This record gives sequence, structure tokens and C-alpha cells, in this order.
Amino acid sequence: MFLIGINPDCGSIVVEEEARAREAQAALEPAYRVTVRQGFDGDWSVKFDRRELDGSVPDWFVREITLRDGTVVMRDGRSVGEAGA
Repeated sequence: MFLIGINPDCGSIVVEEEARAREAQAALEPAYRVTVRQGFDGDWSVKFDRRELDGSVPDWFVREITLRDGTVVMRDGRSVGEAGA
């Protein structure tokens, strides 16, 4: 088993057999939305995203960063240059 990422809200687990992937899926659901897929190399990937209490799954990636002084550092997932472009 190989765990990709250390974020408890989302990530992937890679295993060699479908049975192990399904066991991981059963352990993670319903607290997580789980997708099981077989990769090109034959390994199985278990992608998981934590669900909110209402069942929705938010976007866990940082897309906007604004400093306390109001300076926008990142907008829509992209770095903002000094000119604000």
C-alpha cells in the first residue's frame, strides 16, 4: 500500500489488488467520497475526498490567498504578480 499526500481531507491510496482497493473504499465511506480505478501499470488507486455533514464535497485546494493588508497573492489558483495581473 502506498499513501499519496498527508492531508486528512483528500488524497489517494495505491494498492496492488482490486480486493484491497475495495476494502479501503468500504473503510472510508460514507465519511469520504471514494473513487476506485485501475491504473495503466495495473495498480489500483483509491482517491478520497472528505464529505461535509450535508454530504457535499468541497474543493480542498487553495485557490485564493489574500494577506491581512489586503494584498492578493493568489487568485483563481494562480499567483498574482506585483502589477496585480
